[in-house]
Amino acid sequence: MDPYFSTIVGSRLREIRTTAGYSVSQLAKLFECSEDHYRRIERGVYTLSLEKLAKLYSWAGIDPLFLITGKRRNVDSTGKKNAEDAESLVMMKQLIGYCNTVAKEV
Repeated sequence: MDPYFSTIVGSRLREIRTTAGYSVSQLAKLFECSEDHYRRIERGVYTLSLEKLAKLYSWAGIDPLFLITGKRRNVDSTGKKNAEDAESLVMMKQLIGYCNTVAKEV
């Protein structure tokens, strides 16, 4: 994977973590890794795996679309996501499922 991409994703992850008030320790525990290893993910030394993306989403609702693309989902005034965002989420889940299947076959 492109090291620049890993650095960008790690930077976005750090932004979300600090904004949401999560500690490095909390995310390291979620990822079942050391705090040092987690910090390397945020610095882009290590790539964020699909499994970790799925854990972030299921544990804390951290949007994998933002981590990968930098685009935030639109939320209307009632706090509901629009239909386009729902479709994007379904596509993201399918992509993660497909990638996990391919990874298991390799």
